[in-house]
Amino acid sequence: MINLTFYRHNLKLPHTGINANKIPYNELTVVFKGRLCYTVNGVDVPLEKGDIIYIPKDNLRQRAPVSDAEYISFNFKTDTPVHLPLSMKDGMSEIVYNLLHVFDSIFQYTNNLQDERFELILSCLLKQLQKQYELQSEPLLVAKIKNYIRLNFSHKITLADISMDTHYSIPHCEMIFKQTTGMSIARYIIKKRIDESKSLLQEGTLSLPEIADEVGFSDYNYFSRAFKKEVGITPHRYKNSYYL
Repeated sequence: MINLTFYRHNLKLPHTGINANKIPYNELTVVFKGRLCYTVNGVDVPLEKGDIIYIPKDNLRQRAPVSDAEYISFNFKTDTPVHLPLSMKDGMSEIVYNLLHVFDSIFQYTNNLQDERFELILSCLLKQLQKQYELQSEPLLVAKIKNYIRLNFSHKITLADISMDTHYSIPHCEMIFKQTTGMSIARYIIKKRIDESKSLLQEGTLSLPEIADEVGFSDYNYFSRAFKKEVGITPHRYKNSYYL
């Protein structure tokens, strides 16, 4: 759960500095244009257009006065860990920009920060930034393996196929993937297939055997066992939970 306590798009508001203080909340600031300079725990963090800063609560934060910067700032509290670096260069992707635009648009009609729409948008924004950070931190080989699985999960996938597609040996692919993700390639393939099957079960248009085949399980019984091991209930019970 996210509790948004402050929001500011300074487009038509005075530019101000911030004195050094230990913040009792998390801060997320996105720079649209110009420059900002924060000091966090005594370390200067310069920001330019497209950059983003994330400051967890209980850190000492200061910001120098500015004259030409446009930015959006969020102050919020959350019990869910936020896995982001202090600064993200060029972090304002198209998706981030669109989420900020939607937030701005709703804020024109209500400044009630407890409106659940604001919580949902900020949650999506944080998840998007975390996804971007994961991809930036992820070795290219792991990204290639994940992309191959994404495109081929409905068919039989072998480690030899992945090795040929990435031009790396099977042992090297397995080692780098496990070091990066904490799971084997085979385990990731099963998880991907189960995640896809959950979406199809929610849609309710295919039979259980058809879903198993659609996501790459040639044996329905194996699919059912793998699904229960991953989700905790059988595919049949999962499907019924949506259509009872």
